[in-house]
Amino acid sequence: MVKISHLAYYILENYSSVKGGITPLKLQKLLYYTKAWGLVSGEIKVDGQFKAWKNGPVNLSIYHKCKKFGDQPIPVAHKYGFVSLNKKKLIDFILESYAHYEAVTLCSKTQQEDPWKKAEKNEVISHFAIDVA
Repeated sequence: MVKISHLAYYILENYSSVKGGITPLKLQKLLYYTKAWGLVSGEIKVDGQFKAWKNGPVNLSIYHKCKKFGDQPIPVAHKYGFVSLNKKKLIDFILESYAHYEAVTLCSKTQQEDPWKKAEKNEVISHFAIDVA
């Protein structure tokens, strides 16, 4: 199991140099896609749930930690998010597939996908809905 907070720190430490940095909104979408592809592949389990908010999937604990940055890039805190080496390859593949997109593009992508569209607004997007999408 990968702790979502560790994954968030990992993303910030390793992907903050992408154009525009990692804003809170972009971080949410990168976390969501990592969780989703981890579920689909069966190779990574990320703890934490995502709710279907207006701008796409949101993990509340990460939201509350990062909301103070608004639409600005989150500074790298160097909390050293631990990601095991056997999961790092897939996580990096997922992140490299999505990190180059702007936050609004990632929002749009998540809003076009069934797990978000079929979830009741402000309710948890089920693991089952993500896994079968």
